[in-house]
Amino acid sequence: MTGTMETRELTVRLLTPTFLGNANQEGQWRTPPFKAQLRQWWRVRWAAAHDFVVDIAKMHREEGLLFGNAWLQDEFCKSKVRLRLIYKANPEQSWARGTQKGVDPMTKNLSTSYAWYGIDEDDQDKKGKKGKKRTALKTESSEGERTLALAFPAERTKELEETLALMHHFGQVGTRSRGGWGSYQLEGFPALDPGFAQRFTLPLDDCLKQDWPCAIAEGDGGPMLWESQETFAKWHEAMAQVAIARRDIRNTIKSEDKSSAKLLGSASPRFPSPLRWKVVEREWGQLAVRVFAMPYGGPVSYSDPGRVWRKIEQQLDALKTLRLKRLA
Repeated sequence: MTGTMETRELTVRLLTPTFLGNANQEGQWRTPPFKAQLRQWWRVRWAAAHDFVVDIAKMHREEGLLFGNAWLQDEFCKSKVRLRLIYKANPEQSWARGTQKGVDPMTKNLSTSYAWYGIDEDDQDKKGKKGKKRTALKTESSEGERTLALAFPAERTKELEETLALMHHFGQVGTRSRGGWGSYQLEGFPALDPGFAQRFTLPLDDCLKQDWPCAIAEGDGGPMLWESQETFAKWHEAMAQVAIARRDIRNTIKSEDKSSAKLLGSASPRFPSPLRWKVVEREWGQLAVRVFAMPYGGPVSYSDPGRVWRKIEQQLDALKTLRLKRLA
């Protein structure tokens, strides 16, 4: 690696339990998920910088040259972005396993069951054999906080700082992260500026023409980006309300047309939900819920996805339990 390098040290703090499983399904701090976050939000930033006229091959090449690749002929390279996670109070504990059991102390009942299904109960294979109960990383500072140390070429400073800002405002890691688990923040960034968010929006119908989630959708009422006016002292209070809201929205969509619910996520075909829920921290320490939609023309086919998404938009505007308000 040649040229001047910039370095950053950012505190990563978990706001909800995070299911970053290792090979044994045990919660554990690991760098690959955060490298994946960098790549994911770098692509969104790249698309916006090119006015969402995306040449996938060109973007893939630039991503490989920055983050490393083994596929570009005559341009194989190691990553120019180096990162590691450190627990400064006790570096030997940087990779300690998590001790959060399931989603305790969330109430496990019909109102929230889908939110913990698969991450709290013992899983069973097709023969009924139980696996290990998954553990997660707790939100407390001793377990839920690490320093993210980065080094990158100085000439890439602006794009990587904007990528980190996107991670802070919209990023989630681990299992079931689209539903609010694995919400984190990078300390030192200001509150979300609607003008900043607006740069990464695209009209809903244009989003649905894309092959990947490259932007926040702009619906009939503006960017499909909300934040709750309701605040919470504890993560499990916020997550219980997220679970109820997600259930109600999905049930309403299913009541009109059962197949349309797949637009909010599907196990077969594999399609993570484009409607994302993230717990965020307000300046005074209270927690709020941020909701944003990044729909695209994924593997789930439906005759009129735009109509369904506009219905979802209307439901979120009218949601009373969280008192959602548009941010941009």
